[in-house]
Amino acid sequence: MADVTLGFDELETNDLPPVCVACGARRDVNFVGRTFVWSPLFAPPVLKMVMTKRLAAEIPLCPAHGGPRLFAYRRFHWWGLKTVAVGADRITLGGVDEEFVEALHRWREKRQRGEIGEPPPRRSRVRVGRGTGGGGAALKVLGILLAVMAVLVVVMMGGMFVLMGVGMFFLPKAAPPSTPPAVGAGPAANVEPRPEGVVVALLAVAPQGGPAAPPWAPLALAARKDTFHVLDDVDLDKALTDLGSPDPNVVAAAAKKLAKATPTGARRKETARALREALMNPFPTAKEAAAAALGKWGTADDVREPILMLTNADPNARAAAMTALAGLKNERGAVAVAGRLTDLWDREKARKALEAMGPVAEKAVAPLLNDADPRTRVEACGVLKAVGGSDSLAALENAIHDPNPNVARAASEALEAVKGRRKVERP
Repeated sequence: MADVTLGFDELETNDLPPVCVACGARRDVNFVGRTFVWSPLFAPPVLKMVMTKRLAAEIPLCPAHGGPRLFAYRRFHWWGLKTVAVGADRITLGGVDEEFVEALHRWREKRQRGEIGEPPPRRSRVRVGRGTGGGGAALKVLGILLAVMAVLVVVMMGGMFVLMGVGMFFLPKAAPPSTPPAVGAGPAANVEPRPEGVVVALLAVAPQGGPAAPPWAPLALAARKDTFHVLDDVDLDKALTDLGSPDPNVVAAAAKKLAKATPTGARRKETARALREALMNPFPTAKEAAAAALGKWGTADDVREPILMLTNADPNARAAAMTALAGLKNERGAVAVAGRLTDLWDREKARKALEAMGPVAEKAVAPLLNDADPRTRVEACGVLKAVGGSDSLAALENAIHDPNPNVARAASEALEAVKGRRKVERP
């Protein structure tokens, strides 16, 4: 027996080989509806009631295993099939026959090569729900618990307000300060610098005024923008040294520190070079932290290494590369990440990276509306829905006539979103 991961798009179109999931039989196989239940293993019972996921879908089964649900109900299956995990767009099943796993790999390879025609329109709808799956009684218990907790919170907050009112009425009021805090052209008053860096605050000059003049000092502090965190040379030297540490936790901590800091032009290239080297770290935590920092400190000259990493066999390396390119927002990087939309396992990460790039990704994604795989065309429509502009209008208008109904619907939604943005930009 083995584990296998199935995408929701494969389940919705029944785009699976006609091989029994349970025993590998190839005769009289039908797609039979089943409900799978997953919950965290060590979660407390109350949390399990909320965190449990139920998924209803159709899978290929032979008559011996696709019969009445008496012997294949919920989570416990007499023939060994079990739910390992339920994600946002895929499910992992355990206890699957190895014949089905091999047939699925061959089926996907033929689909990629175009030896199998386009998958049929959606036959079934994958439904993901939450709850214990034990009927209305469990939901009633959960509702009662939530209602009791809400009442307790309201009672406690009411008591706090009563105590605050009593205290404000009876306690003596504090005397006002003899001199208000001044706001001048120098450093802002009462702002303590962070120990690991320098804080740059908004400066203001209070105009002269009489007793009835507005309180310029409090107004200036209230209007203060978010502070910028700039590392001084000592902290930056330490962070660069830690990036070369053999301990992945030290590397990750240094990269996270750099990701929170504001890049400075004086040492930006030096820092980006150190982050590119840290990006090659074999540990996923260090690699991912370095990618996020490189996306902030890097420039257009730093896209080469992340682009090369997109061909790495390690999925963690490809994910880190897409994180870095999403922050760099470069056209070359957008073209490279758009190429990963055709890969089933990198598709979700690539879509998020392209959406984070913004309009720079539009020209790279628009050609994918003509891709042979309808699932790739759907993902391209989703990206253009978020970042598309004038350059993608013509391609989307052609895509609304796509023979695949899923692509046509996604293109129509994207076209409507793009036209709405243009109206806002040019009232």
